[in-house]
Amino acid sequence: MGAISATKVKRTEFSGDYQLIIFTATLAAKSDTIDLSSYFDSIVGANAHLTGGMDDACQALQTSYDSTTVTVASDNAAGSDATDFTGTTIELWVVGVPAYSN
Repeated sequence: MGAISATKVKRTEFSGDYQLIIFTATLAAKSDTIDLSSYFDSIVGANAHLTGGMDDACQALQTSYDSTTVTVASDNAAGSDATDFTGTTIELWVVGVPAYSN
């Protein structure tokens, strides 16, 4: 498991308490964590998709979250843990209660 950083791309307001913030990141390990506590007080949904570097070694993503940390696990074509992350980039869509300091 590796910790990676995300770069904010867009922020969108919903009516009510939630915001959608879209991030980009480069994968570094078969299971990467992204700390988004500077952007959110709590997260209610997260989804990641590949934007670059998809090949037999990295083809699918599984996204989970706990509090303000998102975990992105990647699989290869056979459904096992991904093994190569050269140029593998993702776009991460996260919905949650924003931390208004950012």
